[in-house]
Order: sequence, then structure tokens, then C-alpha cells
Amino acid sequence: MKPQKFTDTERNMWQDAIYKDLKFVLCEAENDTTKVVVKVIVQQRWSWSISTSAQFDKAMLGIEFKNIGGLPQRITQQVSANYRKDNPHLVFGEYEYLNIRKSRINVYGKYLYQPIERGGDIRLSRNFFSSESRWAARV
Repeated sequence: MKPQKFTDTERNMWQDAIYKDLKFVLCEAENDTTKVVVKVIVQQRWSWSISTSAQFDKAMLGIEFKNIGGLPQRITQQVSANYRKDNPHLVFGEYEYLNIRKSRINVYGKYLYQPIERGGDIRLSRNFFSSESRWAARV
């Protein structure tokens, strides 16, 4: 076992921030005393939250779901009542999926709908660290 790769793996898993708890257990391999078996025990962090806010120009209500189905994804939906005649409401949503199929590729999308502005944005990124990897980088 290479200690540096083990440390990098643990670091990347903690940085994902999708697990409530991580435990790493090292055991000797049954037939070979020079090898170890690494068991990783994870506790998923499925959560949801409701957000409200009152600002000088609007009142907002939203809901957010994280780690749906044990997958590292986040869905957010917010609705706002604005205190303006020309722009009375706003609908805003986000979707984020981290580490798609263990590739360390993330996708992020958002949309905004209001009478004076409409639009959306989709981004792909790869944020990965390995001290021994030739392609490690923050993109």
C-alpha cells in the first residue's frame, strides 16, 4: 500500500463534503501478510432544508435537497415576490451533481426566470487532487 495514495484518497473523500461520517479500517489480507485490505465505511448525508428571507426589495422562499438517493447531487428551488410593479416575481433553481460516476467531473446548472430577465447557465468542472497523478489540477 502506498501511504501517499491512501492519504490523497481520504483527503478527496472528506473534501467532497457529501458524507456525514467516514471510517477507514485496515486489516491484514488473509493469505498474504505483506498486503492489507482497506475497508471504507461511509454514512450518507441526505438532507433537505427550507430557506426564507425578507429583504428591502423582495421576500423569498426556497427548498433544497441534497444527496438524493445516496448520490452526490443538490437541487434547489426558490420563489420570490418582489416589491416592484415591473418585476413582481422571480423563480430561481439550481442543480449540481458532483463526481459523476467516480470521474471527479462535476456538472452545475442554474436558471432564472423573472419578467425583466430570463436565462440559464450550465458548467462542467473537474476539481481533483493527487500528489502522484500526472493530470492532477484545479480546472
